[in-house]
Amino acid sequence: MANILIVDEDDDVGLLFNEYLWNEGCKVFTAHGYQDALSEISKTDFDLIFANVVSDDNAGIDILNYVKKNDLNCPVIMVSDYLNIEAAIYSLRFGAIDYVCKPVKRETLLRTTRLALQHKALIDEKENYRRNLESLLGSINDAVIAVDKNLSILSVNEAAKNICGLSANAIGSAFDSVESRCKMKCLGALKKMIETGQPVQIHRLECGYKDIERKTVDLSVFPLVDRQRLFSGGVMVVRDETRLAGLEQNLKERREFHGIIGKSDEMQRIYELIDILSDIDVAVLITGERGTGKGLVAEALHYRGERCHEPYIEINCAALSEALLESELFGHVKGAFAGAVKDKAGCFEKAEGGALFLDEIDSISPGIQMRLLKVLQEGEIERVGDSTPRKVNVRVIAATHQDLRAKVRKGEFRGDLYNYLKAVEVHMAPLKERWDDIPLLTDHFLEKFNKKFTKRIRSVSEDVNRLFMEHSWPGNVRELAHAIEHAVILCREDTLKLRHLPAGFRGLKSPYIKSPFYPQSGWEDGYDTVLQALRKTGGNKAKAARLLGVGERAFSRKMKEYSIEENEVHANAPCWDC
Repeated sequence: MANILIVDEDDDVGLLFNEYLWNEGCKVFTAHGYQDALSEISKTDFDLIFANVVSDDNAGIDILNYVKKNDLNCPVIMVSDYLNIEAAIYSLRFGAIDYVCKPVKRETLLRTTRLALQHKALIDEKENYRRNLESLLGSINDAVIAVDKNLSILSVNEAAKNICGLSANAIGSAFDSVESRCKMKCLGALKKMIETGQPVQIHRLECGYKDIERKTVDLSVFPLVDRQRLFSGGVMVVRDETRLAGLEQNLKERREFHGIIGKSDEMQRIYELIDILSDIDVAVLITGERGTGKGLVAEALHYRGERCHEPYIEINCAALSEALLESELFGHVKGAFAGAVKDKAGCFEKAEGGALFLDEIDSISPGIQMRLLKVLQEGEIERVGDSTPRKVNVRVIAATHQDLRAKVRKGEFRGDLYNYLKAVEVHMAPLKERWDDIPLLTDHFLEKFNKKFTKRIRSVSEDVNRLFMEHSWPGNVRELAHAIEHAVILCREDTLKLRHLPAGFRGLKSPYIKSPFYPQSGWEDGYDTVLQALRKTGGNKAKAARLLGVGERAFSRKMKEYSIEENEVHANAPCWDC
């Protein structure tokens, strides 16, 4: 039953409304003026108020203001005679949802009441939804921050105060303008999501706090869509992983770092280098074979650094001709060449304040090498067809799969440019030298492609594990990813098997390179093989089994067969890689 308050000095109005509304299941209350109405409101939760727009104490407008000021979820309808219609219409500006004119007809009153009560039901539903959402977000330990397309903050939960230094006072402000204790490294991820409309995830982002202990967080940014499925903003979830990251770093067991997967000693060294270099404004040269993940390292260097909220531009130098690459990098002015119909900014100007990633830097011509050197030395560029220098502030990150030192010796690459680029060199080892990362990468790609193709493949067979551990992987991590993607597409079981792999893998016995810890003559040779695998993995049976490319049950049977005890595993013995 809906509770309805009639505020009018005329008792007949209250009696008439009561007569009309009673049969609609409504309970009607009456009040003669403003104070009388406040008394009724304090005692009853009303679903609708009818108020006379013109009265001796101006009750109608005052009640409207009271409802609005106190955030009462109660619609107000103004009652007026024909002489005061303008006043009733004027009251709509102050928040009234409708008005009715005296004498009030029954059909008009009932129609208006039903619409108002429907409006009230929607308000209540929205308020309940908001409260439930606030309760849900309040119970989450992760910071949750919602923004619109213009990066204005729509909502923050309680955890955002502790993790990010943001409070409810920030709502309505531009995200990049609010006072915060950190250096807003997450702003770059938000901007990237707004530009692309795609989710952005950053693993182990180190927040640059100004006055308190630094925090390491996992960052996930997802797009928001409205009821019409149109992009309307984004929501950012920040998880505090400071303690876990500290433990991983101390134990040298970080398994993932800003989308880079690996736990080997080589990868731990890379993670440490990225940590050191991310906030140091110096050129970096990333070397390594194709498919080792040089692009991921470049992204990590940018998005973990202080420039992360500024643009990150990448360009493959080998994919463009010399003339086109020069225009793309430095821009051009109108009339500089045929087809230059207007001025165009190049990648250096587009990346202002941020970073420019030059992949396959070894392929650039001597002329572009000279121009690039000038940028590194003087921080200036000149657009093609223009002699006016333009200052730029861009961090240059370059990558190559070739030996630049050999190219310098042959005169194919400028030595001075090479020296500028290799202020710090990050070398990505090939996958065949990171054999202990293969099981981790396999699990990662299996999970990734399960989601992509809506599959439920739980594992890979022992034969596939063994093959992966033996293969030389000339295409490195990219080749492994493509092999697993192909297999996931074909597999209709819960286990990937050899027959699901690309044709180039199936049935091949060679060329393969055994991992340094994989027994060359077959693990069945016995006691020493099993014992050394256990010693290498600190007695962990699961790891030792993966090391040898066999199942854990089969490995346990061999342990039992050779009667290997724990004291033998931890006894001093020469290590395989000594």
